Amino acid sequence: MSVWKIVGIVVFAFVIIGALMIALWGFGVLTADIKGQGDVRIETKSAPFRMEAYNYFHDKYGAILALEKQIDESIAQLAVLEPGTKTYDRVLTNVTALKSLRHQAIQEYNANARKDYTVGQFRDVNLPFQIEDTDYPGGVR
Repeated sequence: MSVWKIVGIVVFAFVIIGALMIALWGFGVLTADIKGQGDVRIETKSAPFRMEAYNYFHDKYGAILALEKQIDESIAQLAVLEPGTKTYDRVLTNVTALKSLRHQAIQEYNANARKDYTVGQFRDVNLPFQIEDTDYPGGVR
């Protein structure tokens, strides 16, 4: 067998292997959407994902209620403090910070509740679908 024949066989083998690799890559690209949808379905239907999503909504809702309780307690403190004192100003700043945290928590809860393709579908039916992001409590600075 001549050297040129061996070189030709080697080149032909590389061309075939390259063509197979390109074909496999192309098949992966063509089926990526279907595979991705299947992977998402498998992931979102798994027990760990369901439990994490379910617990997330309960934890976030509880955190929002706790922030509201802290706001109420801080406002009650303001009622007995003299305006203009350092303590009054500190508690008033605390109320503002707590209100900001409450707004952020509500926005996060609502954003995840709307994700009905993934995490939102596992929100407990006893929890609100959306929480109205109002000034809490109304009429207080």
